[in-house]
Amino acid sequence: MPISKSNFRPGVVLYLDARMLANDPGTTCSVARHLQPMKGHFFVCIKAGTWVPVYSRPGPGRIELDSTEKGGHIKWTTGKSHYHTQQYWTASDDAVALAQHRDHSSDNEVNTVTQDAVTTMIAKLGL
Repeated sequence: MPISKSNFRPGVVLYLDARMLANDPGTTCSVARHLQPMKGHFFVCIKAGTWVPVYSRPGPGRIELDSTEKGGHIKWTTGKSHYHTQQYWTASDDAVALAQHRDHSSDNEVNTVTQDAVTTMIAKLGL
């Protein structure tokens, strides 16, 4: 069952359908469309309405999240996670709720990153 919008807060991680999110008319992204993920991806909420996609592979401009900063479902906590220092999305809670794509979170078990990770991401993104 998808997580409710009342639980969207900094540090929450959701698996979202990036294409569905990108197609919402109120959603914006800081990078060109061809650089955006277009399938299911984990996204970290870093502040209200601001989400950062996370990639499983390193790449130019990407920083790895420390595995000790991740909590929740095994699909999220295992494996490597990287975010791009220039990519963030703004989206309404309604758009994010609709884009929850095969997410294993529930209101009782939410995927997360630590507040320290959120603070670092905000600083690296210059927000």
